[in-house]
This record gives sequence, structure tokens and C-alpha cells, in this order.
Amino acid sequence: MRRTVARSVFVAIAAVAVSAIPTTATAHGGNNDPNVVHACIGKVSKVVRIVGVNDSCIASPPIAAETPAHWSIEGPAGPQGLQGPQGPQGTQGVIGPAGQAGPAGPQGPAGPAGPAGPAGPAGAGGINQASGGGMSLGLSIEGCAYNTIDTQTITVTAPLKILGSANASYSPNGTDLRFFAMWLELSDANGTLVAQSRAAQTWLGSVDTVTASSLTDVLRTVNRELFEGYEYVTLGGDYVATPGTYTLRMMTQNSAGQCLGNPYLWSAFMSYLTVGANP
Repeated sequence: MRRTVARSVFVAIAAVAVSAIPTTATAHGGNNDPNVVHACIGKVSKVVRIVGVNDSCIASPPIAAETPAHWSIEGPAGPQGLQGPQGPQGTQGVIGPAGQAGPAGPQGPAGPAGPAGPAGPAGAGGINQASGGGMSLGLSIEGCAYNTIDTQTITVTAPLKILGSANASYSPNGTDLRFFAMWLELSDANGTLVAQSRAAQTWLGSVDTVTASSLTDVLRTVNRELFEGYEYVTLGGDYVATPGTYTLRMMTQNSAGQCLGNPYLWSAFMSYLTVGANP
């Protein structure tokens, strides 16, 4: 009798032990897609267990049984969010290196001619020959005196120098006035002597001789000096005439005798050139 009871208890315990061993179901209900997440969810415990593609969920006993589940690895795209506020301005970057120079472009068309500019000032250094005076023939002059033989008016419009020339044939005409001098004088519009040439001087060996005298000289500045109550004229540098009106005179003097009678000029002639003065 005791043996029968013991065997019955052993069989019952064995049956319970066999029923407590877990069994597995097919892998996730046949879903073996590698692009989804595979899991097993406990039916009683609700515990989620992530498994591999080829793993299986527990089918029994009922207390440990699991339900296969799976979901996509990446969900569907959601709606576009609202635009965020503008960020702060970034710091200025460093200046990059200069690029290589590009090739020269084609030449453009010629532009229109510009308007004519104003006239420039008159150049310096030009020469302008003025007309000479008429020749005087057979002219009786006063002895021992200053004689004006010819005069010419010169109009100056720009600073210039004056180159004068004079020629004369002198005869004492029977007097003893064998010394003869000839020169040129320049006076301004007020009649003031401002310039003079050097004098050409001649001594005749006989009172019956006729001599030709000539001079060519740039008119020079006149300097007046007093000596023992007498005024003397000395010559300075080249005279530069400023714009205005001037009178050029051919002058003669004769002496060395008793100043009796009248010497004679067989001929006399005066001319001049104007030469632009350098600044």
C-alpha cells in the first residue's frame, strides 16, 4: 500500500516539472525582416525583450509566454517644424589672398575730341624785325652840340629787348670838328631816358675827310651818377622794355675845335630789332 502512494506522488511531481519547462514559438510569427526591430512582450509580466531576426519568443508555460512584436527602425517623416529665430552674426573671416591679374581687355573705341583749350601765353625768345627809318642825305648838323638825327616810335606788348643799329657818313665840312660820336637813346612815354647803346666814336685825320661810322648794340639800362655837381650816365645790363610806348632816337655829337661852322652828314640811317626777353 505504501509503495503505491509513493509512486503516485512521484508521477505527479514529474508531470508538474515537465509542464514548467518553457517552449518557444516560431520567430515573431514568421516575420524575419532585418529592417525592423524584433521584440517579445511577456503576456503576464509585460516585459519587452529585444531579440534578433532569427530568435523566437517563449510560447509556454502560460506564466512565461511572450507575444512577438516588431516595429520599423525608422518611423515616417514628421511634419516640418517652425522656423527658428535668426542666429547672431558671425565674426568676419580673414581676407583671402589676392587673385591673379586678369588679361587685358580689348581696346575701347576712340572718344570724341575735347573742346579747344585757351590760348597759351606768348613764348619768349622770338625775334621780330621792325621797319627801319628812312635814310637821310645831305644833312647839316650843329657843331659842338647833341643832334637828333632820326626818331622812331616802338610799341611794346610783351617784355622784350631792343637791338638797335645806326650808320652815318660824317664830314667836318671845312671845320676843325674832327671828333664824331654816334649812339642810340630810348625814352619811355613820359620822355624819361631809360636805355642807351654804346657810342661809336671816330677821330678824323683831316678836316676834308669823310668817314663812315656804324654801330649795332642791345640797348642797356641807364644809370645816372652825380660827380662834382655834374650828372654822368653809365650803362648797366640789357634793358627789358615792359608793355608801353617808347621813342628811339639816333644821336650824334662833334667837337675838338672852335665850334664854328656846321659839319655835314652825307647819309644817316637807323633801324632796330625787338627780341623777346626770357623770363
